[in-house]
Amino acid sequence: MILLDKRIFKGIFEITTDILKNNFYYDFETLADFHELFTKTIASQYCVFEDNSDDEFKRWLRFDLRSRQLFTSYFISYHLHEILVKNLHFSEKELDLFENILPKFVGVYDVKQQGNQRTNH
Repeated sequence: MILLDKRIFKGIFEITTDILKNNFYYDFETLADFHELFTKTIASQYCVFEDNSDDEFKRWLRFDLRSRQLFTSYFISYHLHEILVKNLHFSEKELDLFENILPKFVGVYDVKQQGNQRTNH
């Protein structure tokens, strides 16, 4: 059993593709290259994780849905960042732009503003 949450994995993959296509104007061929790189990187890094992680930790992820979702989110996000920097050669400015666009795709617009609103109510 793969210990990555498929829904979270697919969501991050689709959102990233949409951001690259609609905001960074990647063409079909470049997106296809990104898809191949992304899937190969995640697959190889997942194998490294499987080979080197504790059996108890893997068992915990297998049976705790929330932990599996959080693990998937952090695992995919970390490797996505590495791909953006090392393979797509994103600059700091491009990373900032990507990180500013991402919340709009996942439905969180301004976390700081939302926190301030909750504090004032």
